Amino acid sequence: MSDLSPISPGTCPSREVLVAFVRQDLSPETARAIQTHLSTCSACRSIFNALNESGSTVTNIVPDTGDFQVAEDDANQTPKSGNNSPSVLSGRNPRVPAANDSLHPSLIGHYQIAEKLGRGGMGVVYRARHVRLKRWVAVKLLPPARVANPISIARFHREMEVVARLDHPNIVRATDAGEADGQHYLVMEYVDGLDLGRVVKRYGPLPIVEACEIIRQVASGLQHAHENGLVHRDIKPNNLMLSTRGEVKILDLGLALLRGDQEVETLTGEGHVMGTADYMAPEQWETSHTVDIRADIYSLGCTLYTLLTGGPPFGGPDFRSLRHKVAAHATKPPPPVTAVRPDIPAQVITLLDRMLAKDPADRPEQPSEVAQILESPSTGANLTSLSATVMRFADPRDDLARHPSSEVDDPTRLQLNRKTAAVRRPRYWIVLALLCLIVLGVVVGITQFSPKTADQGEPVTQSGDRPPESNTPPADQRVFKPAVWEDLFERPPTEFVWWNPAGTSNWTFNEKAKTLNINCYTTAFLSLGRTNAERYKFQIRLRQATWTGRCGIFFGAHSTGKDKEFKAQVLELRANVGQNLKQFALYRVETAIQFLPSKPPSVRPSSIAEAELPLPETQSYFIEVQIDRTGVAEVAWDGRRTEGITTAKVNSRFAPGDYKGQFGIFCQASAVTIEVARIMIVE
Repeated sequence: MSDLSPISPGTCPSREVLVAFVRQDLSPETARAIQTHLSTCSACRSIFNALNESGSTVTNIVPDTGDFQVAEDDANQTPKSGNNSPSVLSGRNPRVPAANDSLHPSLIGHYQIAEKLGRGGMGVVYRARHVRLKRWVAVKLLPPARVANPISIARFHREMEVVARLDHPNIVRATDAGEADGQHYLVMEYVDGLDLGRVVKRYGPLPIVEACEIIRQVASGLQHAHENGLVHRDIKPNNLMLSTRGEVKILDLGLALLRGDQEVETLTGEGHVMGTADYMAPEQWETSHTVDIRADIYSLGCTLYTLLTGGPPFGGPDFRSLRHKVAAHATKPPPPVTAVRPDIPAQVITLLDRMLAKDPADRPEQPSEVAQILESPSTGANLTSLSATVMRFADPRDDLARHPSSEVDDPTRLQLNRKTAAVRRPRYWIVLALLCLIVLGVVVGITQFSPKTADQGEPVTQSGDRPPESNTPPADQRVFKPAVWEDLFERPPTEFVWWNPAGTSNWTFNEKAKTLNINCYTTAFLSLGRTNAERYKFQIRLRQATWTGRCGIFFGAHSTGKDKEFKAQVLELRANVGQNLKQFALYRVETAIQFLPSKPPSVRPSSIAEAELPLPETQSYFIEVQIDRTGVAEVAWDGRRTEGITTAKVNSRFAPGDYKGQFGIFCQASAVTIEVARIMIVE
């Protein structure tokens, strides 16, 4: 540890010193001097905030004590949103490593260190395995820069005490604690999953039933904490983990307040603000040491708002500064959630309004009341399916977004993969050439295609009552970026096959909620784009209150060379087929389509293969198809591979060109809602 050029009284520290301060590489004496300087120098605070990756947590803005006293004249300390919590307990959510991150111990007590998971102001979290039990755990260590600080040690021990008090399925459990070779450590259960901040970042606004179920589980955990005299004080998406088993775990109890804890004033200092700006209750801004469980309920309300809309209530451009956030939480009503999600049940809206009340007396008194109210709106939720889907949204080039039971189990292999990934960074000329191609494609698309538009904020609706002569397949020239999931609901779909002169069928696209509702009593193909890629993944989430009719996806719709004749492949769900009302299967279908003048399009399907599926337990599921050079490589239903329709024999019926062309939604059913539609071009 080096202090570089120590700060002199009356002078500003160099950028190098501030970087060392962020990394906690300074001695406690120099760190305290830097902290004192930051409390009076707004210029250095701005530089520090830009450097500090943990800026979303107010307590991490000044990491020596973990506290931050809000300055009245500070308009530049804008906490960044979406960063990772220091108590991330999964290898799926790694922090960007600092320069000395590789210098971690190989063995702590009985625990073999495998990899670093997260880092924050009060500790570094590693994934480790018990040398005898061979069980994976998460180990939190007090950083070396804090070992000499008695206040830091006292806080760390206090966190151990807090976690040890709790035993609940929705709170991360502590399994061990101690000191080895002068290093203080806390051992917690290892949670395989993603924090909800990352879930929302990948997925966007969550389905209503899943969002309600997540908050219901968190409220259940908070009730247990409340009954044990504890207030969390930092509830936010990044401190909530969604596991692959569909469980939600409350993380990071480092800021928790114990009822009757006399050490709090000594360890934090009176008047210091503790929490996260986007999720703090109004009374928590005034004092963090007298708040009760209703402050957590307010933060939980902000979290529910984020899950439903994709961002916190006061996270927009009008609330960039810390001062504006404080004023908004204290005086302004949050933007109506129905402006983004008009389909939210009135019961949920009423509860959300109560949770976000400025006066604690107007909020639910206990988390158990929140959990009870959300039991009905969360009926039918499938968090296991949601977790499996979100995992698929990981960037395929990110070697840290893998299941920990696979390659990550070998720490040596993980280090090798990291080095290999660094070598494979794209050359600048390749990136430049790719950008030129994208720009060229956009120009071509603008000149050749003009999509349907609607008034801002109004749904785009089609009933099918249009002239027959316009019933020809449209051209779609959108260009998709490689290796990232592209949201296909950035604009309405186009009608590839739609014929409804009687006006009984319709489809409605809600641009704000980004959902597509379909009622079709004939046959509909709604195009979401086209691709000539040899390798891609296409995924939708569909919902139906009662699984009836036929619906699914189509791809590879292209001209056969004959007059207005096309061919497409369809993955089609069929429910209640024939006399067996329990039958539920996914069919792979080859479909010939011919557009006839002044007549309905001729649609001639031919089933090739089928796979029986379990009866749906919920109203919402995902379908994903993965195409490679051999054909359909994988079809997944609710995150599970579907066998029987991706065999080499089935694929041999199609030529490579049969997978290129338009793709989108197939439907011959009523009351079908498509909630997610995405594509990834695989490099």
